[in-house]
Amino acid sequence: MAAKEVEWDLAVEVLHMGARKVLRVRSDWSVGHVLNTLSSKLLETNISHYGLWWPEQRLWLRKHQQSLHGYGVMSDAKIQLLNLNHRFYVELPDKSVYKCVMNFSRPVFEVVMELCRRMSIRRPEELSLLKFREDCAVGGRKKKKKVEKGVGSEDGTYHPDVNYGYQPEGVQFHRQNDSADLFAKEYTKNLKDLAYINSNWLESNRSLYEQDVFDEDHLYLRFKYHAFLDLNPQLDDFRIRQLFEQAKWSVLCEEVDCTEEEAMTFAALQFQVTLAYSQNEQQKKENFAAIASDIDQQLMELKDSLGQTDTDMQAPAEETFGYMRLTKGGFTLRGPKRYWFMLQGVTLCEYKTSDDSNIIDKYNLKGAVSEADLDPAKNKYAITLQLESGDDIRVLCDNADEYVKWMASFKIAGRGEIITESKLEREKASVNAFIAMQVGKNDTNGATPGAANPELQPNLLVSQRFIKKYKSKVKDLSRKIVEAHASFLNLSLIDAQMQYIRNWMVLLDFGISYFVVHFTRPKREALLGIAFNRMVAIDINTFDQIKVWRYAGMEQWKINWKSKEMRVIHEEGDFGFTCLSCDLRIVHEFIGGNVFLYLRDDPYAPLDLKVFQQLTLDKPTAHSGWGEEQSAREFVH
Repeated sequence: MAAKEVEWDLAVEVLHMGARKVLRVRSDWSVGHVLNTLSSKLLETNISHYGLWWPEQRLWLRKHQQSLHGYGVMSDAKIQLLNLNHRFYVELPDKSVYKCVMNFSRPVFEVVMELCRRMSIRRPEELSLLKFREDCAVGGRKKKKKVEKGVGSEDGTYHPDVNYGYQPEGVQFHRQNDSADLFAKEYTKNLKDLAYINSNWLESNRSLYEQDVFDEDHLYLRFKYHAFLDLNPQLDDFRIRQLFEQAKWSVLCEEVDCTEEEAMTFAALQFQVTLAYSQNEQQKKENFAAIASDIDQQLMELKDSLGQTDTDMQAPAEETFGYMRLTKGGFTLRGPKRYWFMLQGVTLCEYKTSDDSNIIDKYNLKGAVSEADLDPAKNKYAITLQLESGDDIRVLCDNADEYVKWMASFKIAGRGEIITESKLEREKASVNAFIAMQVGKNDTNGATPGAANPELQPNLLVSQRFIKKYKSKVKDLSRKIVEAHASFLNLSLIDAQMQYIRNWMVLLDFGISYFVVHFTRPKREALLGIAFNRMVAIDINTFDQIKVWRYAGMEQWKINWKSKEMRVIHEEGDFGFTCLSCDLRIVHEFIGGNVFLYLRDDPYAPLDLKVFQQLTLDKPTAHSGWGEEQSAREFVH
């Protein structure tokens, strides 16, 4: 005969209504049954976006099929009905900020997978989330203020192209100024400090809410495990971009140690990434301007055929006027003479001065070809106009801004079009892009490529150590970067990023996550480094390596959750430790996660979430406090 199920009154706090409902429940009721009963009590037909939260146990009752008895809910339990979906902000390695709404009852691993899906980042198992406290922010920085809608970066500028043209849905951008002062504050100064930063990683198998992540909080998405499978430039543009940014900051902020020669190589590659990006943007602007011009021309032809005009459809731009120096015809011994010019429609009017009302000459620009004759390095900004009548005139502008204004206006007038604000802005963008290309050519073809380039700022390309070393010899630092850059002049944007990542991955300290631990035998405080293929014991004072344990020789590991002790059985000697810098669960997850990534070899195999959870999730299974033994032999061998 089946045992009689226990009945009791279950109190549920409905926080969004400020109410408290008492339900008569039975121990065999499922969570779904409780929610349905509560819905009828609240007279709400749909509470699918709400869930039951047990504050005392810090537990979501997520499984709707599981009974109250299965969760251990009894009559003294205090349950809350909470909204599952909340907004938070995720900062990526390139400092762009992603605003999103997620289910806060989902495990962090599922949240990361969803974020990566939205941003087209493959291999989500390589990444995870951090939440920094006020006293331990990213790289020693204080926690950022939340990004409000419509707010740009802290320097008052908005960067819609911060991701090189790719903007995931729902992205709100926010970016810090790159500066030497920021580099000085960005990260900590030694391995022990880095170990304490690792305490901020969220546990993958627990939900956001369980780990005190609340509405409007600011999180950081980073590559947690440094085993990158199948980096493919054709598929992973955004993934490579973020990985490059994380690598760049780890070098600039001295998370990894590198020689001076390596530092100059990294600086040169970073500079090439900047140049390649600028060139890509210039090409995009030129292509856009050309397409827009073609569309305008087709619209003009269509309006002409319909007998319509453009004046009612677009606001005309203000008249273009100003002083320029003029020469006519071919070779002449007379130098250019300064006149006042005004462009009225397609007619260029010439005056002696701005106060003179008598027109000296008129030039019909319809059908005219505008040829650039400029050398920005010598402040030479000239335009040759080949008129449809066969005559040529040459005008010289005082500066780049005047040149851009006149050249853009001449091009529109040459097509016989009315100069509107939108057309003028598009043409100006195209002319500016052309000038920038000329500046780039002058800088890269000279005797010292890049040396005169205003974009080459050494204090943004090397760490504080080298900035201080070359404080009084900035030119020497620039020269070293330029010399290193000569090897990478022809690299495309993605190739330069990939080369940077490859160089980063061969550094001696690459990919090691540090923790302060206390070893039980012999008893001593030390640093434990966890990498994708090994664990390393490091002297906490000298930072010298004491012992290395490779995963290939690891047989099993387990945790005593009462004493917070981890034991590792290894063919080169067993060892145990307690963690002083963070919760032992984080260390356990780092080991299990790295073992999981160490096992990957087939880039086409689907992600085995079950194995990942088996390696990273551990709970006490006996009164002794010891969790299940994780057999490394079962996975590694």
